[in-house]
Amino acid sequence: MDPQAARDVIAKAWHAIDVADWDTLRALGHKDSAIRSGATEWHYGPDGIAALFAHYRENYDLDMRDYRTIVMGDKAAVETRLKLTYRTTKAGFPEARGQSTIVPVGSFITFRDGLFFRTQMILSIDDWMRVFTADPDPDFAGQEGAG
Repeated sequence: MDPQAARDVIAKAWHAIDVADWDTLRALGHKDSAIRSGATEWHYGPDGIAALFAHYRENYDLDMRDYRTIVMGDKAAVETRLKLTYRTTKAGFPEARGQSTIVPVGSFITFRDGLFFRTQMILSIDDWMRVFTADPDPDFAGQEGAG
């Protein structure tokens, strides 16, 4: 896959997740796509992948503006700093007060027919859990997006 085309698909997907545009996210996924979001948790097809991110967006804002991408053929590696903002109280969890934290995330992507085919996301649950004790912080520490 052309490296710039891969970067464009990745940028469109991050933007779709950021603004909760599930139709665009579905359109970027191959019909046989899958994403691994935990040690054993897989989500299948464009609908399953959109549902995964829609589930997270129920309680959190997911801001992935700050990322770096390496593309080699039909594969890409993406390193991002996800700004996670806890905006709606999740049942059984502490009260949401707009707390934010930065979570480093690695994604390893395989493309097929110019679309996402397989993706593995790697992040630390300890980093994610910091959001419940963090202070509200509307700034992304002055970071601007990169591709």
